[in-house]
Amino acid sequence: MNDNKIELSIIVPAYNIPEVFLSRCVSSLHAQKGNNLEFILLNDGSSFGWVDGILREAADIDDRMVYVNKPNTGVSDTRNEGMRMARGEYLMFVDADDELMPDACQKSLECIKESNADVIVLGYCFSHKEIRHNPISIIISEEEKERLLCDIVSWDTKEYTSLGLNVDAPWGKIFKKNIAEKNNIIYPVGLARSQDAIFCLYFYEYSRKIVFDNRICIYSYNDNMDSVCRSCSETSVRMLPFILGELEKFVEKHRPINKFRRAIGLRVYRGLLEAELRYFFHPKCDVPVPELKLCYKDLLNDKLVNKYLLQIRYRDIKSYKMRVCLFLQKHKLVEFLFRIKKYAYPQK
Repeated sequence: MNDNKIELSIIVPAYNIPEVFLSRCVSSLHAQKGNNLEFILLNDGSSFGWVDGILREAADIDDRMVYVNKPNTGVSDTRNEGMRMARGEYLMFVDADDELMPDACQKSLECIKESNADVIVLGYCFSHKEIRHNPISIIISEEEKERLLCDIVSWDTKEYTSLGLNVDAPWGKIFKKNIAEKNNIIYPVGLARSQDAIFCLYFYEYSRKIVFDNRICIYSYNDNMDSVCRSCSETSVRMLPFILGELEKFVEKHRPINKFRRAIGLRVYRGLLEAELRYFFHPKCDVPVPELKLCYKDLLNDKLVNKYLLQIRYRDIKSYKMRVCLFLQKHKLVEFLFRIKKYAYPQK
């Protein structure tokens, strides 16, 4: 174990990551300079043997690395355990199929110390290919902070993405740890979707100073085709009501105004689109269509889904066709909805 004064703790949860991605990730961690760092590598009960092998070897050869082999409890609980273990004043999170760019840790530390920010959102790239954008380095005003929170609630963050910034996931940022400690900010355990966004919402809400700086690219997001976000899964269907519950809890506690309640409505709209893409109309979904229709209707009849679906104004949906689909969703006309939607997705 590294006995030097730790300034920055980097938390890396891993579960059944393809070997090539995990190896690249660990190599990028080894390459980070400085004895003021600790890397907390958490194997969340992976069944792939190479995960244990790669992480255990990494900790054996680099005394800045701490390896934890734990039962599978999900990414939220695993990150929370990493936060409890962290000795640094600052936190970073890395997904085990991504990579840190050279000198990412020391550059991030320099930025947050110089600005005295509570959190800095820094630049990222796709598989080491930088995104073209106008360079910015700004302190977020209260008005901009409200807009940021509203955009995350509604799941509409493409404007930030175009600037090479990811605002609703923990990676690509450096956080001041005591903000999380003082306000008991943790990842919601049991939530298998949008847990990252919920964590970021609370962290931004309690932060007095938020900085956006895309001039420094610290993170490489890799395109893992085996990611759960790409596979055919009922998770997006099952999780939507729970996501809405967490968003409602946040809004009613911190931003209880109609603007944010309508934002939850737009999150329902986009969540239904995700459920269609990842499950109902996924080309590899082998569930009989009658069962899918019943499942879709049950989702629309969920108390929170129905409540916030009714909050959506038709004028907030740009496409005429999607307004028609919204009408069908609001009135639970699933049969007609399936007739229209089946032509919008790849055929099975």
